[in-house]
Amino acid sequence: MNFREGRIPPLRTLPKIVEAQLFNRVRLALLRQGSPLRLPLHGLRGVDVILERHRWLAVDRFRNDMPILAVTDFETTDRSDLHFPINCRLHLYHHHAGLVIGVIVTAIEVALEGQAGHGKDDARGE
Repeated sequence: MNFREGRIPPLRTLPKIVEAQLFNRVRLALLRQGSPLRLPLHGLRGVDVILERHRWLAVDRFRNDMPILAVTDFETTDRSDLHFPINCRLHLYHHHAGLVIGVIVTAIEVALEGQAGHGKDDARGE
């Protein structure tokens, strides 16, 4: 990954809320598979997501990992309930990033489900 935080300023930064189920699923995947975890997003040609504990970064693989959007600053301090949504920051690096954020979030969920499915098959020896 060639992207360096702070080197490319975002076009816009917004407050964001991430649903607890997705946040917890990402954290669990990072614990099981290591960090960073890079996943291609099916249905979004050339878009990968790089998941890290402190940042989720969607990049354009065809443009040398140019950032599209990033989700950062997860407010997890003093988190005692795993079912509450997480406040964070959404950084938009592409003019159309705001239009595809929902598609990217859905694609992350699908990619993580696919990763979990592969783990089940591998455990059975298939």
